[in-house]
Amino acid sequence: MKEMKYIIFALCLIPTLSMAQRKGYFTVSASGSFLQNQNPIVGAHFSANAQAGKNFFIGGEIGVMRFQSFGGVVVPLQLRTSFVFNEKPGKVSPMLILAPGIGIYNRTENGQTNSGGLALFAGGGIKFSNKTLGGGFINVGFASHTFTRRGDHVMYNGVALKIGAVIK
Repeated sequence: MKEMKYIIFALCLIPTLSMAQRKGYFTVSASGSFLQNQNPIVGAHFSANAQAGKNFFIGGEIGVMRFQSFGGVVVPLQLRTSFVFNEKPGKVSPMLILAPGIGIYNRTENGQTNSGGLALFAGGGIKFSNKTLGGGFINVGFASHTFTRRGDHVMYNGVALKIGAVIK
């Protein structure tokens, strides 16, 4: 009888999970960051987002970024919150994104361990809606990345641009 409660509970979750899949979106994007004391940084990102309110979405983002002054790549793993206002198929809508997280980076050179730290993007832009697939977006905002390099904590702040596709 105890197993029956779990089966009924699981069956009740199926419609909820189906609704959640329809009320979210995925993004694939390219980024360019212009941080102080760094050459331009390029990256690629993927996010999955679920609707948490009328215009509010929450999800996760993972990316790969190449800092030219470091060896290797940084993998930002971020919690992504986004607001899309007045979204209608075939229209352009304002969009805000806040994505705090960590930058995964670990490399040893000359006996010194270098590691990643905070990875943050906060920006605004526009989302282009498409009636079938989802559309695209352009965001410009503030980017910040912290690292421990040769025992010192360093922070790089600047402007970032993200351009991508939205897949529903």
